[in-house]
Amino acid sequence: MNVSDSLRPNLIIQAGGRGTRLGRLTANKPKALVPVHGKPMLFHTLDMLPHADAVVIGDYGIDVLRRYLEAFGADRCCEIVTADGVGTCAGVAEAARRLQPDVPVILSWCDLVYSDSPVELFAGLTRPAIGLAGSFPCRWSFTGGQILHAPSTTDGIAGCFWFPQTALLYDVPPNGEFCQYLSSLPGLKEIIVDLLSFDEILPDLTDAAAGIQAWADLHPQNIASLKRRL
Repeated sequence: MNVSDSLRPNLIIQAGGRGTRLGRLTANKPKALVPVHGKPMLFHTLDMLPHADAVVIGDYGIDVLRRYLEAFGADRCCEIVTADGVGTCAGVAEAARRLQPDVPVILSWCDLVYSDSPVELFAGLTRPAIGLAGSFPCRWSFTGGQILHAPSTTDGIAGCFWFPQTALLYDVPPNGEFCQYLSSLPGLKEIIVDLLSFDEILPDLTDAAAGIQAWADLHPQNIASLKRRL
């Protein structure tokens, strides 16, 4: 979709982690390069904002990621930074500092496969927002004004966040879970006021799982883990 300059935020993609639940699919590459519907998951996320200033956070297989982008991602301009710690917080502050501080930013996990851009949902918001999903399981949830480390299929935190200024991410610690960090912020109910349903822009998890090349070669328990993650 075409997004006007006034709606074009920065983009940070958290692509760290070994992706062990994907089994053989990540034996020789990071999970961001696992293909869904014919192209790597990372490219699905980059393509939702094709002209954004983007930073990708990587660790496991980062050399493979760099070479792949050099070979096949010339039209997808992005910078790569190495995660400086462990967990979904790792690398976020460093990535944010590579971008314009006063521009809005979308922080997205690399394994979300969007059928449409979330920009229109976020556009105009002046406070941070969390994207919620009610069509697939998530490890974290938002219930009663609180972020909980509890799985949910109705109020799950999908892994896509909006911040009206990129500089708001400068203080994210180098280690730990990003949702845990958000839950520790004072005045959470007032800070995070917009909870957006992503059910219409995130495809059904079974479609995503079916699109992964060579998924049938996995053991049944890995397939089950894969579907839970997607």
